[in-house]
Parts: sequence; C-alpha cells; structure tokens
Amino acid sequence: ITSGYGKNGDIVTALIPYTDDKLIIGGSHSIRMFIGNPAEGGINASVTDITGIAYGAAWCQSPEGVIYFFGSRGGVYKMDPGGGVPNRLTATTIDERLADINLDTSVVTLVWDDRAIAVRIYITPNDGSATTHYVWDVRNEAWWPFAYANNSHNPFAVHLLSGGTAAERRVMEFGQDGYVRVVDVDSKS
Repeated sequence: ITSGYGKNGDIVTALIPYTDDKLIIGGSHSIRMFIGNPAEGGINASVTDITGIAYGAAWCQSPEGVIYFFGSRGGVYKMDPGGGVPNRLTATTIDERLADINLDTSVVTLVWDDRAIAVRIYITPNDGSATTHYVWDVRNEAWWPFAYANNSHNPFAVHLLSGGTAAERRVMEFGQDGYVRVVDVDSKS
C-alpha cells in the first residue's frame, strides 16, 4: 500500500491531526497512522485495509480522544488511536439505513456534542431533498434519528464551539440556505 513515507497507495479522504506526533490518514479503503517525525525514524503504520473514511469532515473526536467516523463503505465507526482496529457502531438495524447513502450525492459531517455526550451525524443531500440525520448517544449506546421540517436547515458543515460558559459550548450548523444556526436543547423551536 505504501512506498516510503511520502507515498500512499490510496486516495486520501480525511486528515485527522490526533496529537502533535500522530496523524491519522483516512483513505477510500484504508486508514493509516503516521507516528513521530518521518525524517527522524517515525512510523507509517496501517490501521486497517478493510474500510476507509468518507470524504471531508466525516469524523469527530470525543474529549477522551476517541475518533468517530463515517466509513467509506457506509456505517459509523469508533476508533481508539491508542490501538486496535475500528469498531463498527452501526452493526444493528441502523446499518441498513446508512448503507443506502450515496456519498457522491450527499455530504456527511460528524460533530461531537459536549452537552448531549453524543456524536451528531449529518447526512445532507446536495439537491436539497429531505433527509434523516442521526445521533449516537454515547452514554446509552443508542441511536436517535432526527430530521428538520425545513430542508434548507440541513447543514453542509458543522462545528463545535468552545467557551467558558455552557451557552458558548454549542454545535454550530451551516445550513443549505446560507444561515448559521446553533443547536439549543433548551429552545422550543
């Protein structure tokens, strides 16, 4: 798969800067990890050649350092970069729903939600059609589907804000309509 440190035998779909000396490289059908400085004897290690990571921001990281990602073959995975292969979280009835997602016509983004202690998985079709998004509740190990009544609210990009107060620590959604919204669990609308 690789030939030297600068070459990768796979299409790069995601770069995950895990720590100062660990870089996770998602490919279309593989995941690799660069550990240390390649010029000083660093390691270029294969994590898996079974699945890759969907293109773009289809990953997020929990405060504990766990990486969650949408796989290039469908499904949502969790990975501890300290060791081991990715674990498929969707090996349940939810997997069938996610298997039908066309990654060429939809944008998949993930974001960690501090307040809910959950992973938000947004699946937004490029054509503005209706869709279902999902939340992986980490504490209860449960899936929660949700949808917006207005399709233009489906986000193409998401970001976790950080700050000193709870009001500042929210998920920002950049909707198809060009508006930026924040997730407010205390709001009625």
